[in-house]
Amino acid sequence: MFRARSSLSKRDSLQAVQLARVIFECIETLEPKIEKRVSLNLPRLTEDPVTAARMTRAALGLASETPIPNLVHSLEMGGVLVLSIPLLLDDLDAFCAWVGTRELRPVIVVCGKGPGDRLRLSIAHEAAHLVLHYSLVGNREKSESEAMTFAAEFLMPAEIIREEFAPPVTLLSLG
Repeated sequence: MFRARSSLSKRDSLQAVQLARVIFECIETLEPKIEKRVSLNLPRLTEDPVTAARMTRAALGLASETPIPNLVHSLEMGGVLVLSIPLLLDDLDAFCAWVGTRELRPVIVVCGKGPGDRLRLSIAHEAAHLVLHYSLVGNREKSESEAMTFAAEFLMPAEIIREEFAPPVTLLSLG
């Protein structure tokens, strides 16, 4: 699954996938030498995106009433490999897959640099695809919409936002 603009060329996407594959293969080769392994806690769910986001937060041991302080660390402690590759592609933010030769493992790949809030949303969006769309079956537009709904709820539950931003919301009350 790619978080990309529609103008992404096949050459650029192939270049990103090949680089990520080389990095993953190096990690997979070296990983058996590491004594302490992180167990996989990222669920695969069929629930609606909001429920799935809440269940994923719980599976990762995250509080339900606060923002996630360090998204990458939280996902990595849940067994997700998060890679950043040094490719600056204007049309590709991130992509993900369940990969591996010994056992399937969730991997999120972030491309290049960008504003922190955009990278955070891209990573949460890819986590949604790993949780909800591991079978790659269905309508792409629907799966992208579900991933955005999941990402928003995963990063900051709507119920908590409503409590934080009690009307009337003004610029002074936000400061």
